[in-house]
Amino acid sequence: LDPIHYYTTPGFAWNAMLRKTGIELELITDIDIYLMFEQEIRGGSSQCSIRYSKINNKYIGEKYKKEQTEKTTPTYLLNLDANNLYGWGMCEYLPYKGF
Repeated sequence: LDPIHYYTTPGFAWNAMLRKTGIELELITDIDIYLMFEQEIRGGSSQCSIRYSKINNKYIGEKYKKEQTEKTTPTYLLNLDANNLYGWGMCEYLPYKGF
């Protein structure tokens, strides 16, 4: 492999991986499998946030308004801290045949 024939390092690394492992990728000819792959493409921010949120449930103590919850369902906040999402994805095996 000659790096001069590649526009980017990731493209060179991809071909180096294919050469070193000897993996032969299957050509996807089934339109349903192709569309499945297209639908699974993700990207962008891994954060969902809003500026203001109002909660009312029995766990907030003295600020709990029981009469309000009798009319509607209780509301909660959920805060998840998921670290290293990209690194985790890079450690997973990628499928290359048998679709």
